Amino acid sequence: YKEASQIDPVPSPFSYEGLATALEASGGGHNLQKALEAYQEANRLDPSLKKIQFHMAVILDRMGRAEEAELIFDEIRRADSKYVK
Repeated sequence: YKEASQIDPVPSPFSYEGLATALEASGGGHNLQKALEAYQEANRLDPSLKKIQFHMAVILDRMGRAEEAELIFDEIRRADSKYVK
């Protein structure tokens, strides 16, 4: 994923999402900052992907940054609320 995110002529949020997921799953929690940065890049490339925002919020919460995480969770709830009857 790291190589794909670097060589892709049209950066893909999915390459960065894969990189972030791999980083988050490895290193026993020591790669959370790098994973967060990869999710943030994926979000920058396509801010409509709520799944990526959810994973960003989870990482922030794992890093002890619950207030920042809750802001993202609230934004996701508001965005999805128009689809819930």
